[in-house]
Amino acid sequence: RLYEELKEAVQKEGDLTPAIIERSQVPLLSAFIRETHRCTPPIFSDIVKEISVPTEVYGEILPAGSVIMFDPQSVQMDSALVEDPMEFRPERWLKDAVDRRKNTPAGIIDHPFYSGPFSQGPRRCPGSRVAYLEVQAMLASLLMDWKIEGPENLHWSQVPGNLQFFLLPDFAALPEIQFVPRSP
Repeated sequence: RLYEELKEAVQKEGDLTPAIIERSQVPLLSAFIRETHRCTPPIFSDIVKEISVPTEVYGEILPAGSVIMFDPQSVQMDSALVEDPMEFRPERWLKDAVDRRKNTPAGIIDHPFYSGPFSQGPRRCPGSRVAYLEVQAMLASLLMDWKIEGPENLHWSQVPGNLQFFLLPDFAALPEIQFVPRSP
């Protein structure tokens, strides 16, 4: 579906341009990237802080000097908030789905702190906009030029990896994929 959406947008413009990869032109591209970040975040915690005073959190007192960490992965894989969290469904990030979640407990997954690996606010990665645009351009170019085939019935959670501070694939155990040139 993503390839078809890109192909239709390119046919209107004549070429893959920066204007095409804007969210309004190919919403499924942004949704695909967002769902990829939800399922396999490149970094599992982007905010770690040492608290300087005793702090109460849900009735528990955390002593000064405690290190706390924002854990977006647990929330985004919580079946109480995300329907079928182990399924890769980019559609959950399209406008209609996001609008349906507003003002519900599940709406927390749409908070900017959960939207990507770059954090938010004054500590947001200064290169985040460029990095996101590069990912969009690279993915759109790959999909326009290549049909990507992999093993049938392989679930994303079965791809071996090493959970450290970053999620690193086990390159030696990755499934074989094929890049098949698309015909014009």
